[in-house]
Amino acid sequence: MSTVTGVGSSSYLGSQVASSSSMGKSEFLNLLVTQLSNQDPLNPMDNQQFAAQLAQFSSLELMTNMQGTLEDNLAASQSVATALQGGMAADLAGSTVTALDDRVVLADGAATLRWETETTPASLEIEILDSTGSVVRRQTLSSPEDSVWSWDGTNGSGEELADGTYTISLSATDSAGEDVTVRPLWSGRVDSVRFREGVPYLVSRGEEFTLGQVSEVSADEEDGSPAQDARNDWNW
Repeated sequence: MSTVTGVGSSSYLGSQVASSSSMGKSEFLNLLVTQLSNQDPLNPMDNQQFAAQLAQFSSLELMTNMQGTLEDNLAASQSVATALQGGMAADLAGSTVTALDDRVVLADGAATLRWETETTPASLEIEILDSTGSVVRRQTLSSPEDSVWSWDGTNGSGEELADGTYTISLSATDSAGEDVTVRPLWSGRVDSVRFREGVPYLVSRGEEFTLGQVSEVSADEEDGSPAQDARNDWNW
């Protein structure tokens, strides 16, 4: 009597899986049908083993479907969030916003510096840096009750500096000499909204800001000119 050589449940299926880097639903079913068709009739596949393979396949298919659903939901959520951000940014055009930012624009030889602190400091030091990172002006304020200072656009030697965008660095201490947290602020009118790769940027005086930087939105009026902001004109 001739010997019938069957296809083992693990050896055949394992070799076929190893030959491919990925296997989908159709490939799995084809392999399973081939395995059943070529099994040794004298040593058929164990029912428990067959059921275990089907259970593994069902679990794999469920996880794959769940992953696809999660990816679709994530993409949809990102699209909705982007659309909402775009709408919010567009609504801010023409409004005056206050943003957490360390830039200040010197225009016509004048600029207004703003900041916020948790408590009123006993002393606050201002450093103004140019585009190269060099300090062009340093000023110390004693007991600054108002969080604003008008800069006349001169350096430490009294020379007038060119108009443009500068960076400010602030440090403050209380009466005990302990550091006080101080954050520089930008205040200005949103002239336009610019989109890059779907992300909205608020444009104020030629500088860009994200919605995440905005801490306050005020009435539709230009706020930030030296005349309006001279609430605390420190002389030096």
